[in-house]
Amino acid sequence: SNKETSLLIQLLSNLKMNKKFPEESAFVFASSKGEIDKFEMYLEQNRKLPEEFGITDTMNKVKNIWGFQNDGVSISAACASSTMALIYACELISENKIDSAVVLTGDIISPFIFSGFASLMALDSNPAKPFDANRKGLSLGEGGAYILLMQESRAKKDNYNILGRVLGFGSSDDANHATGPSRDGYGLKLAIEGAFKNANLNSSGIKAICAHGTGTVYNDSMELKAFKSVFKSPVPVYSIKGGTGHMLGASGLVEIIFALHSSKNMFIPPNVNVTSVDSEALGWVSIEGREIEKGPVLSTNSGFGGINTAVIIENN
Repeated sequence: SNKETSLLIQLLSNLKMNKKFPEESAFVFASSKGEIDKFEMYLEQNRKLPEEFGITDTMNKVKNIWGFQNDGVSISAACASSTMALIYACELISENKIDSAVVLTGDIISPFIFSGFASLMALDSNPAKPFDANRKGLSLGEGGAYILLMQESRAKKDNYNILGRVLGFGSSDDANHATGPSRDGYGLKLAIEGAFKNANLNSSGIKAICAHGTGTVYNDSMELKAFKSVFKSPVPVYSIKGGTGHMLGASGLVEIIFALHSSKNMFIPPNVNVTSVDSEALGWVSIEGREIEKGPVLSTNSGFGGINTAVIIENN
C-alpha cells in the first residue's frame, strides 16, 4: 500500500466497486478518527501537517473518488458518528431539502487509538463478550459501510430495490463524563423515546434491539437500565461486537445494516463469545441466535461525551 494514502481512503475506495448512485445525492461522511494512521506518520517523521487535514479533508477526497457533485458534510461524534450521519441525512430528506443521500462511514485502528482505550482500562485481553457476567472490556475492530437513503416516492419512480425503511430516530447527550455514559441510562432512554415519538410507535412495536453492547462493564449495564426503563417486558437484545470488534464511528451504520437483515430474516445473530449471561441481562440477552417476530428493530449507539442515538428500522 502507498504509505502516503491512508488505509481509511483505501478501505473507502474499495467499498465503492462499481456502484451507481444519483450523482446529485447529498454526501454525508462519518468517522470517529479519520485518517489517524497518516496523522501518526506525520508526527513520527516530524513533518508539518498539510494545511487541510482532518475529517473534512478526508470527506473531500472520498467525495471525489465516489464522484459526488455536491458539497459533502462530515460528521464526527465519537462512537455514534455514523448513526448521527444517518439521522442528519434522514432529517434533510424528511424536510424535503433533498430526496437522496449516501451516508458513508469508516474507521481504522492505530497505535494512538489502541493506547487511548488501553489507558482507559477499557480493553479485554481476550475477545470481547458483551452482556456476559464476566465481561472485562471491548475489542477494537475496523470497517466501513454505506447506505443509500431516498424519499420513497423517488425510490419507486426510479425502480430502486428498497431494502427497508427508517421509521424513526432520536438522539441525546447526557453530558455525564468525557468518556463514560451516565450510569442510569437516562440519556439513552431519552434518545429511544425520541425515536418512538418520531416513528409514531410505542415500545410494544419493537421486535428486537441491536444494542451498542461494547463489552465494557458500564456500557452494557447502562444500556440494560435504559431498555428496562422504556420496555414493559423483555425484548430480544443482541450485540455484534463480540464478532466484529468495536468499529468506532463506523459501528452504528454496520449495525443498522445487520438490524435490517434481522428484520428481513426474522432472526437475530448469537451473542458471540458469551458463555454466561449477566444477571442484569437475563430474559433479554441469549447466547444463541434466535427467531423474532416480523416488525421493526431498534438499533442504539452511545459514545464518548455522553452522546446517544436510537434508530428504528424495518425491512421492506
